[in-house]
Amino acid sequence: MPANTSLVRYVEFAYSKCTVSAISNESLSCKLDNEPVCGDHLPKLYSTYGLVNNSVNLTETTITCTVSSVQPTTQLNLLGGDNLTISGTQFPWNIETSTIEIKFTDTQETKCIPQESSSTSLVCLTSAFDVSASAGQSYGLSIVINNQTVSNSLSLATMANTKAGMQLVPPSANPTLKTKINITLESDFPYTLDKADFSVNATNITNPSYFRQMNVIVADDSTKTLTCMFGGAWSGLYQISIRHKAFGLLNT
Repeated sequence: MPANTSLVRYVEFAYSKCTVSAISNESLSCKLDNEPVCGDHLPKLYSTYGLVNNSVNLTETTITCTVSSVQPTTQLNLLGGDNLTISGTQFPWNIETSTIEIKFTDTQETKCIPQESSSTSLVCLTSAFDVSASAGQSYGLSIVINNQTVSNSLSLATMANTKAGMQLVPPSANPTLKTKINITLESDFPYTLDKADFSVNATNITNPSYFRQMNVIVADDSTKTLTCMFGGAWSGLYQISIRHKAFGLLNT
């Protein structure tokens, strides 16, 4: 072992640096700077001369994740776009250093894409379900972190249907001028229209990374119509996406 702490560059275990408190020829004590992350791990000791080899007899230590709950559990939008917050322990505190796979137990194994994580909370964004097969269904979650299958008894239910924007007037706009665009929703949209509840974006079809937010300036509940201001954009075809803060994404 390094003769003293000045010869230790750093110690790492379970994706966390470990602050050295004592060292001798045969042992080293350190305190993890962060919670250990689930998976099978070996310690890594870097001295000023490089990585110190582990003995071939050293076996990996297993850190186990636990899952206690998830929110929300009902009315998941069939079109995706819901953020699920999974609570538990030993989750990755740095999402970029771990491998995380989350998917539903439906036939197509719909994915939930990790967004952010702490030791006790993991947030993922749902992808689109197979609408015809998954409407009004309940599914579990498969969670695999650093090759460890995380045991859980979670159950989540999808919406029974989707709602849509039915008409866009006018169907085209000048790319350099501001234009008011009216979007008519289904007549049985289940919420009273309030402009503060909606966000509308126009996404370029050939380059989805390019999009323009459209400000909602009027919401007419009697006609189920949103009036939005299109502020100009690159020329081309755009997909209009509509999100309600309670219902989620609408078909367009």
